Amino acid sequence: MALDRSGFSVWVDDDGTGTVGTVLTKARVDADILDPIDAAAAFTNASNTFSGDQTIDGNLIVTGEINPARWAAQRPKVAQLAGEGVRTLLSNDLIAGMSLRHDHEQSAGRITVGNFEAQIYRPLLLEADRISLVTGVVPPGLVEHVRVHPTGGVTVGAGVDHETDPGLGIVRAQGLDSTPLNASMLTSGQVPPERLVVSAASRVLGSGDTGGGPVQELTLGTGLEVQGSTLVATAKNSSQFGYGFSTQTTEPPARETARLNGGHPYTAVTKAWIDFQNANSEDLYWTWMRVPIGSVLLVQDKDTHTQYAEFTTTGAPIDKGTYVEFPVSWRANGTALATQACLVRATTVPVSASAAEGDLEARLLALEARVAALEAGGL
Repeated sequence: MALDRSGFSVWVDDDGTGTVGTVLTKARVDADILDPIDAAAAFTNASNTFSGDQTIDGNLIVTGEINPARWAAQRPKVAQLAGEGVRTLLSNDLIAGMSLRHDHEQSAGRITVGNFEAQIYRPLLLEADRISLVTGVVPPGLVEHVRVHPTGGVTVGAGVDHETDPGLGIVRAQGLDSTPLNASMLTSGQVPPERLVVSAASRVLGSGDTGGGPVQELTLGTGLEVQGSTLVATAKNSSQFGYGFSTQTTEPPARETARLNGGHPYTAVTKAWIDFQNANSEDLYWTWMRVPIGSVLLVQDKDTHTQYAEFTTTGAPIDKGTYVEFPVSWRANGTALATQACLVRATTVPVSASAAEGDLEARLLALEARVAALEAGGL
């Protein structure tokens, strides 16, 4: 810094006559020269306070500590935390902030964020061969939670062995015991099912038809249905009346399936619901909508004829948009139908010719019933 020249600047030189110029006494030299030198020396070797911004043109070499003005009470703690390394404190309120430290002997750096007055610190350790996230106060009270190893492996958790490098691209996490989290673990099904979440009911996880990649949510298509925790596939067969039977007793039926509004032995069933599209993806709209009242509706297991339910239609078929509803009454049954492929058939009860003999109206009704049966597909 420049010396104070205010006293010196008023001196007047002698013009050679010995009568003009400033008279130099011991006191004058002490006040105008020695005192400014003492003041400059005292500033250099003592603690000083600056006001306003300061600019340093060149290197700043610090051989001691740089501390905020209000940090004096916390200096013993800081010295213990920082050791003998170089430290810089960054704070906007001098109470809490960030401490940057580098230890050249250990080739390690540390960034500590904390509350200085409460002595609570959250260090991030930056060393030559690792990056660690720790909590606690100072060693030995620090607890390491995360370490990034030189190979790119990561260990996570306070109870994990952070000294052992798991290897490139592998995460060893607390709660997984000694099993690392890597690609082979994911393909072997060791991820807990409760960690996988879907957006809605009746969804499955898998891969689409465009190749590999991340797991996707797949929407159930035609012929698939989730019942409880079971994925049910409705098998297709060669009969135009092939369907998948569902034991659920509420409408609407799933695509290509049939349902009843009651369970075995089906004596309380009053409604049958059948999708307009059968298991062969055939549109049977008119087949079902032209079934006359009094017809026999049979639902039978595809593989076992003893599993069946038979009903009489008691009302006209009702168009429910994508499926038909038949008002029915119980007629007969076998053992309970299972959730699998079934056969559905509607037959018209034939009208006796002898009963209609001589009765033109009865003959016309019999003819209409037969025509309706033919129009319904030869049932």
